[in-house]
Amino acid sequence: MVTEPKLLVVRYLSNGPKGFNELMRASGINSKTLSSTLKFLEGKDVVVRRVLSTRPFSVQYSLSASGEELRPVLEALGRWGEKWLPGSRTWGFATTKTMESR
Repeated sequence: MVTEPKLLVVRYLSNGPKGFNELMRASGINSKTLSSTLKFLEGKDVVVRRVLSTRPFSVQYSLSASGEELRPVLEALGRWGEKWLPGSRTWGFATTKTMESR
């Protein structure tokens, strides 16, 4: 779980459940990459996939309990980035407050 798309998906889901299209718009990840990333994270029990309806087909993704435990790790990465890589993108990982405001 060290690639950027995986971190972005976990970051956006840390604010609560999201649908596929909502995740794609928010993260800027293309559909093919997002789909494979979500399948990978679901297989590692980091993300939970829930079918909301079959007509029209609607799915919602959220973090599992183990995925939620990544929040402090992401916050620490953000703080490190702000300290050692000023001006770089931290994707809102710095603080819980930042993560909740997005």
